[in-house]
Amino acid sequence: MNKIEKAYNEDKEENISAPVETQCKWLRDGSFKYRIREDQVVLHEILTPSYADIVKESDLFRMVTVPFESDVRKFEKKAKEKAKNQQKYFVVEEFANRDDFVFYSAIPWITFTSIDHTRNHKRDDAVPRISWGKYRWERNQLILPYNIQVNHMFVDGVHIGLFKKQLEQKIDELE
Repeated sequence: MNKIEKAYNEDKEENISAPVETQCKWLRDGSFKYRIREDQVVLHEILTPSYADIVKESDLFRMVTVPFESDVRKFEKKAKEKAKNQQKYFVVEEFANRDDFVFYSAIPWITFTSIDHTRNHKRDDAVPRISWGKYRWERNQLILPYNIQVNHMFVDGVHIGLFKKQLEQKIDELE
């Protein structure tokens, strides 16, 4: 059993959805916190996850933004409550004059090797976009495809490599 398979099985046993567990792991490690605001570099101490939530019995989704909570169970509870009670598809007021987000997209229906996110392509856009897809078996290992898009002004390949290493270490802690 590989590390991803162990994390996947533990999430199932604890009844925690893999995307929520993964969000908490990624937000806890402190990566991707720099932004540009009015030609100044800003460091956010805490990032706010924002993600697409499918509306039940529909193919529509709403963007749900939930304050970060380091406890996975508390965070998942808050996220589920917010998604259940949110009436608007896009709560524009939550995005006004803020750049402390990390945008997540879970795509559990497909596996992928690459994905592009909508970006405004302005140099000041430093909000990370993180996606993961459907687990797949490859050469007797369970693989979790994921994609990270960041602003190269703040994040380089070495940072993505460190991020991957930190994620693997968190998965190792499950053993």
